[in-house]
Amino acid sequence: MKIPYLSNGSGHRIRSVIIPWFCLLFLSFSISVTAANSEQKLSTEFNVESITTLQEIQALVASLYNQGKTTTTLKSADFILQETLVTTAGAAAGHAFQLFQSGNLTAGSSARTKATLLQNRELLLHLLKHNEKVIRHYQEHELDKMADPVRFFDSEQWQMPQKLISLSSYWLGWNGYYASLLMQPNEPLRATILNESIEAFSRSFIDFAEDEITTKSLYGRALVYKLQKTYGRSAYDFKSVKQRVDRTHPLYLNSLYQEALLSQLQGNSRVSRAIIKAIRSNYLSKDIPNPIRIGLKKLETQMIVKHGTTPLSTTPLIASNEQNKSNPASDPAPNKEPQENTVITSSDKKLENTVETKAQTLVQFSRLKKLARNDIELFDNFYQFAKKHSGHLAHLSYAELTPVAALAIANHHFNDKNFDAALKLYQPMLSENPAIINAQTDSIWLQTSYIYNHKKQWRKAIAMLSRFSEAFPNSHHLKASAELYYSAAISFHRQAKSALSSKTYMNATANYVAHCTQCSQIDDAYYTLARRQVQQGNHGKASTYFSKISAQSKHYFVALFHLAEVQLTALEALQQKVKQPTKHTARSTAERTRYQAATNTLIIYRANKNDKRTANLKPNWVILQARYALLEINPKYSAAVATLNQFNTRFNSANPTTESLHAQANALRATAYLRLANTKRFEANIDKLFNASIATGKPTLAAHNYKVLQRLANRFYSDTNTKTQANSYLGAIYAYQQLAEISRKLGQHSKHLSSIEFRIAKLYGKTGQLERSLQIYKQLVSVNPDSADALFALGYIHNDLLQWKESLDVWRQLSDGLKTGSPKWLEVRYQIANAMLRLERLDSACAIAKMTRVLHPKLQNSEFAAPFSQLEIASCKQKI
Repeated sequence: MKIPYLSNGSGHRIRSVIIPWFCLLFLSFSISVTAANSEQKLSTEFNVESITTLQEIQALVASLYNQGKTTTTLKSADFILQETLVTTAGAAAGHAFQLFQSGNLTAGSSARTKATLLQNRELLLHLLKHNEKVIRHYQEHELDKMADPVRFFDSEQWQMPQKLISLSSYWLGWNGYYASLLMQPNEPLRATILNESIEAFSRSFIDFAEDEITTKSLYGRALVYKLQKTYGRSAYDFKSVKQRVDRTHPLYLNSLYQEALLSQLQGNSRVSRAIIKAIRSNYLSKDIPNPIRIGLKKLETQMIVKHGTTPLSTTPLIASNEQNKSNPASDPAPNKEPQENTVITSSDKKLENTVETKAQTLVQFSRLKKLARNDIELFDNFYQFAKKHSGHLAHLSYAELTPVAALAIANHHFNDKNFDAALKLYQPMLSENPAIINAQTDSIWLQTSYIYNHKKQWRKAIAMLSRFSEAFPNSHHLKASAELYYSAAISFHRQAKSALSSKTYMNATANYVAHCTQCSQIDDAYYTLARRQVQQGNHGKASTYFSKISAQSKHYFVALFHLAEVQLTALEALQQKVKQPTKHTARSTAERTRYQAATNTLIIYRANKNDKRTANLKPNWVILQARYALLEINPKYSAAVATLNQFNTRFNSANPTTESLHAQANALRATAYLRLANTKRFEANIDKLFNASIATGKPTLAAHNYKVLQRLANRFYSDTNTKTQANSYLGAIYAYQQLAEISRKLGQHSKHLSSIEFRIAKLYGKTGQLERSLQIYKQLVSVNPDSADALFALGYIHNDLLQWKESLDVWRQLSDGLKTGSPKWLEVRYQIANAMLRLERLDSACAIAKMTRVLHPKLQNSEFAAPFSQLEIASCKQKI
């Protein structure tokens, strides 16, 4: 069992890289454009805002790219369509990055987004170069031929390519910025794209007359300079942005915030702190966007920590301003940029660590605790600082540390396997359950349970783990919890086998199967649950678990054997209930389905019978194949006999591992001979069971043989299939006679004698041997005169033999011991009246019938209402 490890090192439920509130394009496009000329029509509709997946945005960009290539190959490229393609490509760039940031961060989504942005770049570059080529063509080949060049410069033919160059440059800058955020710092293309973006933004704010676009171009260039670590130029551009807008403009506050970040990156905390103070002085709290508010707090923690641990979110968040959504025609630029540090990479530059004394650490910790102790937004920063400096902080008490720092230090102890120290901090956390660490409670439960399990305090571990899935149904630790619960339950059960430990083991196994289907011990768990279901008689559930065990498991062929056994047992039970199966009955359909399943299981075994894992069960498989051959759905009686004879040859009856199976072999062989109407051999095999049941040398084996013979007789007795029933009854009589003889000889079985003789008498009656049946019933009554079952049976056999006087005596004897008015009493009362009617004692029969009907009104609702009515008519009318 591996130690449950917190992958982010913090215990905080976060992604491996914190993705901030993004500040992207808030553009809504729903553009329908038709471009036409004499040769071809292009029609397209874009709705960027409605796209919800990276796959969809990829498809859109691919479509834009193809149409961009197509329109520039036409003799006269459509300027309106090109403008639509450029502005939609710009929106697609921002939306792609937005979808990436709002989704689950994976290497796959990062790569897909980057590929999309790079294809978008190709489109924007293509349209930019195409229109530059158009301008050059006019300059070099057309202007000299024009009668009025000045008028041409005012025309759409000249103005539109110029506009498309500016738009393409502007969006190429933003597209490059987004793409660079998804690249590794040392990736060669990243430097190219950053330089390309600077050039594009520079061209944009020169070309555009609109102040807003010029300002946004400056802002974009400042962000790119910041990525290049050209901090001076970046600061100059941010300052220029502030000079172009008033304090209420979103870009003013964003630029101010970026200046604070730049100052901190350059190691000038004093300036950074002054800017933060200015922001808080000049802006109401409600006017500071939430991402910037959080970013400012994180920046303050960084200044406290100085050169300490890099926070999980190294670049604070940029504001979102939904009140300033851009319009593609008039305001095509974003007001703010997304988080820069979004690439999932281990190569981000870490802040340089410095040697700190314990006193310095405690001062920093005190200041950081004051700022962050109950602030969920600063959880990561506080946690990481405490974790890094756990050596200097470990001496502090839980109360001095606060829950967040205590969690960091406890996890550090846990990962170092210093379990006692970790437990000392986990326990008060579990007791108090502070809100600030609610998201980590499941991790604390799991790791505390692990410590208890490690310390062999299994009851404490199980007490927590048994409630884990209920307490934390959505936890990503469910699998680890299930593994630990299973391990603890096994250890607990091995330590002290008891009803409690057994129940705990089964509960843990069921939980393991529910939450750990891919774990290493899953086959063991399936096998355990399957065996328990077999013990409880739940053959359907047992089959389900056995069938899940993989072919590579050491339990595979054992499971396959049990699966075949369960399937055959179910078939045998099913066919006992079938009176006369037909091809069209539902029960016959169920039989055929089960039969096919059993067939398939045996085929798998036969194909692998030489596998070493089958060695110990080879005798059992032979028995199963004989049972399979005896199934009434497709009986092969001679094949069953041949298989069982082979069993006797291959497996010595004196071998302790197989001797008990010889009783089953004899019982199955007896069944086959009975179905083949070979009475002599049938009786010979029953006699073998008889002799084995009275052997005195091995009492346990003798008792086993007795039970096998008993089960065989009971199966024959219970046969309801009209096709085999008569044959089964004859076999049951002989088997019960042998059981009766054993019960007379051996005192331990004498308690079964009366019930065996009762069944023999009943079978004599069913097979028309009434006199034999009568003699046994008389004997049973003489031994136990108060036996209601024997008296009832004796009364009915007298009825069948038309011995009405003897019948009347028996029914009268029975009536004295029954509750007046009960169903049995009514039955006996009717039989007495019926016997009197048969003896022509009409007065008595009529009186009993009338009196019973009058004194017992419930008779009308009983099954004897009609018989009594008919009897009254027959006896009373004849009297009249």
